[in-house]
Amino acid sequence: MVGYSEEILEDDDYSGIPDDIILVPGDSTSMIDRVDLSPEFLSFIHAPFKDDFEADRNDTSIAMQVTLTDGDQTCRALLLGDLSNPTVRRIFDISEADSVAWNLLLAPHHCSKTVMYTKDDNDEDELDSELMGWFEEAGGAC
Repeated sequence: MVGYSEEILEDDDYSGIPDDIILVPGDSTSMIDRVDLSPEFLSFIHAPFKDDFEADRNDTSIAMQVTLTDGDQTCRALLLGDLSNPTVRRIFDISEADSVAWNLLLAPHHCSKTVMYTKDDNDEDELDSELMGWFEEAGGAC
């Protein structure tokens, strides 16, 4: 389970979830269905952040980097859900370069402009060139 919602853990359907399988940003795991798949699989959780649960539903999307390794070959997928620009920027701002590196990128929010653009001082859409540069730098860096 990924996230901070303590309310859902009070629901009968989720009340028995062990603490050791609840993941928050900054956590990583090599477990799937309580089976350790290291060193072939590793997932690093980027989001949702605790304060995102009060935001728009899309900002509660799971964001993660999945690393798959086969011998000396490694591939990293960066999966950013339906996150918008501020949250994706926050991920790049606080993350180590290795945790945002990717060979495969699932474009956040279906590659809509809510990721690539911010509002300028006149409330006009403006391309976030800095963020686009960060994506480019992280791509193929594996």
